[in-house]
Amino acid sequence: MAPNWSAATSIAMYGWWALGFSVASILLYFAGLMCTHLAAFRYAANMRKRATEHLMHTGLGYFDTHASGALRRVVDGCAAETEGMLAHMLPDTAGSVAMIVGMLVLFFVFDWRLGLACLVPVVLSLICMFYMMGGRGMEFMAKYMESLVKMNKTGTE
Repeated sequence: MAPNWSAATSIAMYGWWALGFSVASILLYFAGLMCTHLAAFRYAANMRKRATEHLMHTGLGYFDTHASGALRRVVDGCAAETEGMLAHMLPDTAGSVAMIVGMLVLFFVFDWRLGLACLVPVVLSLICMFYMMGGRGMEFMAKYMESLVKMNKTGTE
C-alpha cells in the first residue's frame, strides 16, 4: 500500500523551516558561547587583578616564606580553572539539562506510549551506570585511577 503523495503539499516549506531553524540554532549557540567566553575572560582578569592587589598589601615577610613563582602559579591556575568552568562547563551543563528536559517533553507530546517506550532504555542504562559506578565498580575505578597515576609518575621519573 503506497502512501498518498498528493496529500504532502508542504514538504518543501517544512524543509526550509527546518534548515532555517538549524542555522538560527547554530548562530544562537555561537553568540551564547562568545558571551560566556567574554564574561569568563573578564572575570579571570579581575580575579588576577584583585589577587595581585591583595598581594601588594601583604608584608615583605610573607614573600620570604612563599615563593613568588608559586604564588603566581596558584593565582593563574585558579583564574584559569574558573575561566574554563564559566566558559565551557557552565554552558555545556545548561545545554545538557535543556536537551534532557526537551527530550522528556517531546517524548510525551506526540504519544505517551511512545514516550514510555523511549524511557525504558534510558532507565535501563541508568541502572547499568549506577551498578558499574557503585560498590565494587567504584572500587575498581579507584584502583584503575591509582594505577594510572602510578604509571604516569613512573613514566615521568
